[in-house]
Amino acid sequence: MTGFFVTGTDTEVGKTLVSGALLLLLNKHYSLVSGYKPVVAGLSDINGQSQNEDLATLQLASSYQANNVSEICPYQLPTPAAPHLVARQLGITLSYQRMLD
Repeated sequence: MTGFFVTGTDTEVGKTLVSGALLLLLNKHYSLVSGYKPVVAGLSDINGQSQNEDLATLQLASSYQANNVSEICPYQLPTPAAPHLVARQLGITLSYQRMLD
């Protein structure tokens, strides 16, 4: 198996919690594990940097440490709202191909 896909139907239903727990478990059995979240909406100041807490959680639980957070999340949108609406407001086109690459 090369990966898992965690999904949920709303915000705050536990997707990141489950993903972080899964990553920690996988770290015990594999030398290199990483979380990936194609789009986040909502950035805040974490340790003096504009970050997303879901991405910070995934990074903490991963053994692979990305050089740049865009490796694990190509779209980081500042406003905490539906990503497709925030992207449209900012004039950003969310590309499925970029997310898959």
